[in-house]
Amino acid sequence: MILTSLTLAALFQLAVPNSGNALVAYPTLGYALSAGHLVRLAGIPGACYAMPDLSTTLYTQFQSASASRAILLFSGGDSPALLYRTPLNDTTVVLPDSPIEIAISPTGAYFAVLSPSHLWLYRRSASAAIATIDVHSLPILVADVTAILVGDNGDLVLNTPTALWYSANPADPASAFSMISVATTFLRFAPRDRLLVGYEPAQGRVIALHPSNGFAIEPLITPKDSLAPVTGLEFGAAPLSIWVSQQNGNLLNYDLSQRQETSHIVPAGAIVSVVAPGVFLWSQLDQSTIILDTTRTTPTVLTVPVVSPAVSQ
Repeated sequence: MILTSLTLAALFQLAVPNSGNALVAYPTLGYALSAGHLVRLAGIPGACYAMPDLSTTLYTQFQSASASRAILLFSGGDSPALLYRTPLNDTTVVLPDSPIEIAISPTGAYFAVLSPSHLWLYRRSASAAIATIDVHSLPILVADVTAILVGDNGDLVLNTPTALWYSANPADPASAFSMISVATTFLRFAPRDRLLVGYEPAQGRVIALHPSNGFAIEPLITPKDSLAPVTGLEFGAAPLSIWVSQQNGNLLNYDLSQRQETSHIVPAGAIVSVVAPGVFLWSQLDQSTIILDTTRTTPTVLTVPVVSPAVSQ
C-alpha cells in the first residue's frame, strides 16, 4: 500500500486500513478539493482516511454546506457544469457559461451561481433555476463582487470590499437588492436563519448582522477580547455556534445563544473550509492541509492519511 500524508506533523497518528476495499466501505465524512481533484474523506474524524477520486474530471470551485452533507462543485471545459451532491443523490446542472462564484446554503437547501452574464438561484436537487437575474439589472458590477452567499430561506447576499447587497426573495422580480454599508470578510449565513455573521476588518471585530431588525449590527468578539486579525470563520455543528481562527492567536468559539466566548489552544493554522458539520480543513503555513475536529470536547487537529488510488486498482 502506498501512503502519503496531508501533513508532516499532527497531534495524532492514525492507523490505516489494510486494504483499499476496507476504506471504500467506510462512510463518507466529507470531501475536499486537491489540485482540482475531489478527495473523499471516509470514517470519523478520529479515524479518518482520504482517497482521491479516480475520475478524470477536474473541478475549479468547491463549496461544502456547514450544517449538512451537501457539496457543490464546478467543472469547466467545453461543457461547464455544476455537481450538487448529497449522500442520497447527485444532481448535474449544465451552465451556459462558467461561474465567477458559486455558493451553497448552510443546510444545502439552496445553491447559487454568479457568472459574467447571470445570477442563478437553485433549490435543492433541482436542475432548473428558480430565479435568473441578468447581471445588468444588478445594482453593482460583477467585477466588484468578492463573494456570494445564499441562505436556507433562499435569500442572497452579494459581498463587495465596501458594502454588502441583500435580497430577501430574489425569486420575486419585485424584490430588489438593498445596500448595507458595512465592509466584511468571512461572511456566513446561520443555518435555518437569516442571521449573518462576519469579520469587520476596519473595526477588528466579529459581528452579527440582523436582517429582520433593519440589519442592526451586534458586536460579538472585539479587540477588547484580544481579537487578532481573523483568518477563518465558520459555523460549527452546534446551533448558533461559530469557530474563528486568528493570526497569532488561539482558536475561538462563540455561542450566539449564550453570548459566550471560549478560547482553545491548537497548533498554529487557519480554518480553510468545511469538511463536515463541525469539521474543517486546517491550513498551516509550512505544511499541507489537515483537519480540525471541533465536535470533540477539546478541539483537535488531526492528520488525514491519504490512500493512493493505486491501492484500489
